[in-house]
Amino acid sequence: MKDATVRIRGIYSTALTKVLAGRGYGICQVSPMIRDRLEIKSLDSPPDIDIRHTYNRQGISIVAGGDVLNTFLEDMREAFVDVFVIPSGIDLYGVYKGRNLGKGEIDMGGFFGYLEDRTSERDVLVQVSEIRNRPILTTKISFSGNYAILIPQEGVKISRKVEDSEERRRLYHVANQLQISPGYGLLWRTAAVGCEDEILETEVQGLVEEMHRINMEFPASHTGLLREGKKHVNILFGGESKRRLDFIRNNVLPTAHSHHKLKSSGKEFSLVVDVFESLLPKYSIEEKLDKLLWDFNPWKEGDVVLLEHVKPTGEKLHLGRAVVQQFTYPYVTMERRMHTYGVYDGLGVRKEKGDRVITEMKEGEWVFAHSYYSSDGELKGRYYNIATPVEFYPYKVRYMDLEVDVVEVEERRIIDTEKLEQRVKEGFVSQRLQEKALEVAQKVVEGGIWIQSE
Repeated sequence: MKDATVRIRGIYSTALTKVLAGRGYGICQVSPMIRDRLEIKSLDSPPDIDIRHTYNRQGISIVAGGDVLNTFLEDMREAFVDVFVIPSGIDLYGVYKGRNLGKGEIDMGGFFGYLEDRTSERDVLVQVSEIRNRPILTTKISFSGNYAILIPQEGVKISRKVEDSEERRRLYHVANQLQISPGYGLLWRTAAVGCEDEILETEVQGLVEEMHRINMEFPASHTGLLREGKKHVNILFGGESKRRLDFIRNNVLPTAHSHHKLKSSGKEFSLVVDVFESLLPKYSIEEKLDKLLWDFNPWKEGDVVLLEHVKPTGEKLHLGRAVVQQFTYPYVTMERRMHTYGVYDGLGVRKEKGDRVITEMKEGEWVFAHSYYSSDGELKGRYYNIATPVEFYPYKVRYMDLEVDVVEVEERRIIDTEKLEQRVKEGFVSQRLQEKALEVAQKVVEGGIWIQSE
């Protein structure tokens, strides 16, 4: 068993708990539902690694100490091929001295966050309370330990998960014996249950001393981090990883095809998945849920679909809106019109107003094609985009770009391998995913492509 423990919440929890328990991680504070499904022991200790789905549900948000984080990330790269690993560079719950730029914008020393509690002070002491598209900050600073949190509100609180009345009385008694500074109080965490009084008292005293140190150093300190929090990393899942998560979950309980993709689509589809899966143990349902949904509500000719292009850094590019020409699941053909002049990247041919771009995609494939035509129908060239398996959503197509591509004017050739190599060096892309991307690109060069306009 590994020394590290994890707590997992969100739409990927069943499958990830199965994966990480199998790799020797201790699983903390397991929900009763997951505990019953997997028949695993739930640890009450504070987790070394906290996992929940990201704000947009397309991956997981990981909060951990640096000593265990690297091992965990390597395990995830081994378990799933098409993942992007994206450090935020910000310490969640870290305490920073920031420079107030106005309108809630705070310079934290090379990073910028948003402060909801507006202030006219030039220098502000802030804490990262949440990370969405950017850090969300607060001036209400708390100091977390393993067993307690020093909170900027007088009084004693106890985690709602501590249900034992005797234990709650004990924790109230311990807190009332301690010297807490005016304006501050205590929140006992679940991990405090059963812990010796002396250990709890020592930790709280240390948190109070840390609070005083920060407040004393703040006026003379430079802009930046004053107290470390937890390192924060996002892992984005591609289509292949979501399919693997489906497979793992299906080995635990009946799971719809594309379960995790549909769950990431939002609450409406999440409810559909729940209803469909409740029928699986009772009826023999051969059809795949995503196919049923597309048969019921297909894209129609003339529908407009957004192309969501996700870079290895996590940046999302929207390549404009494409008009559906033809759709028969899992194939779609779309068209875009060019409205400017220039040169097509990679192809090196002129882009002219009125050019048509025909995009052909097949859900689940690692490659799709853009064919560029002049206004009078002459083919100028083709661009084969190498990406994680394409995913169809109700109003968009999503894929994660792998930097390397294949272009065709007179003959096919691979381009931008150095960009992919750089992403590997930066840690966004694994060597395993790099090898897969180059393998797909080589197959395209050799003629292994399914597009219908060949």
